[in-house]
Amino acid sequence: MNAIQQLKAETEREASDATEGELAQLVEDHTAFALWMYHAGRATVEAEENFLFSPISISTAFAMLWPGAEGETAAEIAEMLGFAMPADRFHAAGNRLLAELAARNDYTPGEDEGDAPILEIHNDLWGLDDYPYVPAFLDLLARHYGAGMWIVDFVTAWEEAREEINAYIEWRTRGLIPELLPEDSITDLTRLVLTNVVYFKGAWRFPFDPDATRDAPFTALDGSVSDVPMMSGYVDVAHHAAVDGAEIVELDYVGEGLSMALILPDEGTFAAFEESLDAAGLTAMLGALAPMEGQLAMPRFAFDAELDLVPIFEEAGYEVPFDGGRADFSGLSETALAEGLHVTGAFHQARIILDEEGTEAAAATAIVVGAESAPVNVFDVRLDRPFLFVLRDRPTGTILFLGRVVDAAAAQE
Repeated sequence: MNAIQQLKAETEREASDATEGELAQLVEDHTAFALWMYHAGRATVEAEENFLFSPISISTAFAMLWPGAEGETAAEIAEMLGFAMPADRFHAAGNRLLAELAARNDYTPGEDEGDAPILEIHNDLWGLDDYPYVPAFLDLLARHYGAGMWIVDFVTAWEEAREEINAYIEWRTRGLIPELLPEDSITDLTRLVLTNVVYFKGAWRFPFDPDATRDAPFTALDGSVSDVPMMSGYVDVAHHAAVDGAEIVELDYVGEGLSMALILPDEGTFAAFEESLDAAGLTAMLGALAPMEGQLAMPRFAFDAELDLVPIFEEAGYEVPFDGGRADFSGLSETALAEGLHVTGAFHQARIILDEEGTEAAAATAIVVGAESAPVNVFDVRLDRPFLFVLRDRPTGTILFLGRVVDAAAAQE
């Protein structure tokens, strides 16, 4: 990489003083945002299309932008992301959550286990040299988000800067997201780009036997039937719940606390179930999970998705941060009001690959700121029709990735 990384704040990442209650409140608010964005995001894709995003990536990127906003701009960002706590406690809680998630990498697998999990979250700023960024803004992001600044030239080499940022994101995601920022998203008026990357790779605690995978029918949301590679096996340790309208199986990854919950609505009810799903409902379903063993069949799948976030937020009535005549980012730059700094673009991409060995998933978000015990029962679940999935950190309850598979045939590599 040709850019020079320069931490514009002297302060190092600090240990968080957030309480258990503040962490729990943050995760609760995060879950509410995850479900809101799920519905808002899936409304932008075709009805029969698979969908995926990382709520923590989007939320963290905007959390870094928030301290640069003032007045109505700050209030709208807080409302649209569901930031309910006072700003200082919110950032402290966010810092603690990121530290909790980073600790998942400390697990040392036993001899009979698969590889240790990888869960990386990277926060970065991309800005101009000698630009009047507010020191307190950079200091806060360094202390709570570990974010440093890469110096790039938006003024005379904006396309090269875009390519540099995309190359960095591609590197951090192990090639899963090669081009986060589209053409023309960076111009000579760009003053700052904030990026967040989430990368996960986990091996199933009890992997599927590849020799047991067989082509089997999957009924897509539109009623069409296609043969897809269907993994199957007996899972000795899992979590299961049968709730009103759906059946849920949660599979553990090697490590402590990382898992994927698979939600299978009753046959013929997927659309109505999905439409009615909210944060309280999802939390209740996950809370109903109990240890159980059983037979599971599910398709291999791999697909990606992308979201243009600005139109989604504007459609919901949030306009001030995206309007150069109204936005106030004077907490970010001393010349914000004179230049009319505002969010000119916000882009999100995610990709997931799930097979017999485990799961690899990555997501990235960029915000561009410019001028202008042994169970008794067993389950038998076959995911051969549309289902939802939640890749989460069970100890904190944090949703890392949320999505749906409604056409398994379209999700084959």
